[in-house]
Amino acid sequence: MKRPFALLGGSAFLALVLAACTGASFAILCSAVCAGLGGIFLLGLLFYWLKKRAAEKRGRKTVKQDRFTGFCRKLLFSALALLTAAFCLFRYAYAWNTRVEPVEQLTGAQARISGTVLDYPEEKRGKTLCLVRIEQVSIEGELQALPAFTVRLSSWGAFSCRPYDKLECTVKFFAFSSGGGLYSTRNSYLADGVELGAYLSDYQDITVVSEEGSSPGKFFAELRHKLGRSFEQRLPKEESGLIRAMLLGEKSRIPDEGARSFRKIGAYHLLVISGLHMAALAAFLAFLFSRLPLGKIGVNLLTAGAILGFLALTAFPVSAVRSGIMYILALLAGCLGRRTDSVNSLGVAVFLICVGNPFSGGDLGFALSAASTLGILLLGSPISKALLRPFEMRPLLRRIFTPIAASLSMTFSAVLFTRPVQMLVFQELCLLSPLASLLLVYPCMLLLYCALLAAFFGAVPFLAPLAEPFILCAGWLARFALKTAEGLAALPGSVLDLSQPVWAVAVVGIVLLFAVGFFVKRSKGMTAVLLLGAVFLAGWGGFLTRADPGTVTLAAAPDSSCVAVLRGDRAAVLSLGGYQIDAAEALLTRNNIRRVELVCFPVRDRDAREGAACLLRAFPVERLALPEEGYLGREAALYAEDAEQLFWKDGDSLEVLDGVKITASCGMARLTVEANGATVMVETGKSGEGDCEVLFTTEEKSQIKSSFTVLQNDAIIGAYRNVPLNELPPGQYLAPDGNGLYLDLLQDGTIRFRGESLCLN
Repeated sequence: MKRPFALLGGSAFLALVLAACTGASFAILCSAVCAGLGGIFLLGLLFYWLKKRAAEKRGRKTVKQDRFTGFCRKLLFSALALLTAAFCLFRYAYAWNTRVEPVEQLTGAQARISGTVLDYPEEKRGKTLCLVRIEQVSIEGELQALPAFTVRLSSWGAFSCRPYDKLECTVKFFAFSSGGGLYSTRNSYLADGVELGAYLSDYQDITVVSEEGSSPGKFFAELRHKLGRSFEQRLPKEESGLIRAMLLGEKSRIPDEGARSFRKIGAYHLLVISGLHMAALAAFLAFLFSRLPLGKIGVNLLTAGAILGFLALTAFPVSAVRSGIMYILALLAGCLGRRTDSVNSLGVAVFLICVGNPFSGGDLGFALSAASTLGILLLGSPISKALLRPFEMRPLLRRIFTPIAASLSMTFSAVLFTRPVQMLVFQELCLLSPLASLLLVYPCMLLLYCALLAAFFGAVPFLAPLAEPFILCAGWLARFALKTAEGLAALPGSVLDLSQPVWAVAVVGIVLLFAVGFFVKRSKGMTAVLLLGAVFLAGWGGFLTRADPGTVTLAAAPDSSCVAVLRGDRAAVLSLGGYQIDAAEALLTRNNIRRVELVCFPVRDRDAREGAACLLRAFPVERLALPEEGYLGREAALYAEDAEQLFWKDGDSLEVLDGVKITASCGMARLTVEANGATVMVETGKSGEGDCEVLFTTEEKSQIKSSFTVLQNDAIIGAYRNVPLNELPPGQYLAPDGNGLYLDLLQDGTIRFRGESLCLN
């Protein structure tokens, strides 16, 4: 067994992924099974060893020593892998039963809390968000016997507090959505150590008491805030936010539009601290400390200590911890005069993270970080050598092309290992991901170097003036990265929807063709056949998924009250709202919509206005339909200068998308869509009685009778409504899940559902 720690790390990670998928009850059962199998393997190893010793004493021939040792090592490490999986599964179940399940009973309860603020509050989409470690919970004056837990506290009004201040206030608890499977919102927050969400319910009775003294956590939080403010004071908000995310791990500072652009082109990994950033930091520190007369051991130990300090400064994000552990192991091995096996080091890092955090299996960032690193370690060098092979006889061209080959090999090897995970989770394929990574990886690394130098010089008072040129360079590089991502994201047809089975089959077929080309002996004829096969599969997928020009589609986004009507490459958005304000943009982008003919505003809350601003930034909009005396909002109005504004009254009708008729009623609380002989209603408030074939509603007790009812998410906290189905009229009830729910109104009058949904009865 050449890489035992890779085996242990892989078994620990797979065990936690299984636990995050299935839950605590099944994890206990699997833990017992793995422990039993591991025990059987150990007993088998002991029995085999005793049998060999007995045979040797009797003078009988036995297997050769090397074969015996190899077999025993395999059996031992197989047993250790099973026992590691059993331990991780048991630890997940124990943590769930002792930390999560008791506090989830607070969902929906209003309580008085007392706790410690863990970091500075953040402003996000008009809300103030902060993490609070709660020590006491009192409901109606009765103190609850609960373990300490962490909540993400949100409020519409800003309140002043600093890290490690004591906070007392009245809140209402809510649970994060578990929709979306393995990498749901709840699993993501649990991986970050946050068990529940809460929002302020009483803005008058808030007590904040400053904590005297200092602690390492408070020191690093204040230092992180100070460094971030130094960039914020000298650069525009978008550029400083990007730098703070890449240097300090403050992901919430990334501008919303920039984050959406990077996600759309598949380059969001460049914005979060991961192996790329740790490599840049390690190179910078090694260059800096090598100028000191410390010797190799002293430089390595000092570099390892600085990496630990940087991890503490960035609040130990999992992807950074993984790469930090790998670099520290390499530095310690260098002190001992030994070389490390990078794959084995990755296994050690994954093992330590999984043992330390039982909920890390539900962290998508951790999975992508580990997968991309494994891809680079296994395939980076072979791909680079293959790309440089044509230049073997041309040394000058080889030297010129070497950096490009290194970038391409790193990009493609990471993509090959991470893209399957992303396709399974998001059910989409970003066609621009390799190009985007190639264009942005070097500017982002240069940006990080400039930001590191600016932070280093800025932290030393008498060297502070030297930081200014590096801050300026970092700002220009950040602007270049944002504009490049925005330009690439604007290209049409850059995303394939893999929720359509045809595209999924086509992509799998193309991957298999390239796999065949990689393993078989290549020739010009074979290469031509493989390329023609890939072109055929792509064309076949495009032909079969081509929308019937007569079909009208209504789409509902998860975690939102957004409903859109789609026809070809045009759309009309009927409702906006919900915590996921970019849901409408994501829905239209996924369906390769190029222009929006109409945006309606039946809901006039802050979330709807922010969603409208997000949509208007991303798409050209022809008309806006508002209720009488409706308020569009300042930010949305800024982007709506070229759009015609209509003020609807009850009974007004409008024909959009060539034959799709939309009628408003009940103060725009109900929108009726008529197309291809079918009637669909979108209800955003109480609208009385009615009849239709399909109903999209946010109301728990709608009076509209329909054959199918699509229940949409709460507009404030993003959690699915708990609908008392026994009190609702008869019918089939669905809730959008995954990447959304689609309703096709065909020309022959039939209705077809597709996409993902939760069947509620």
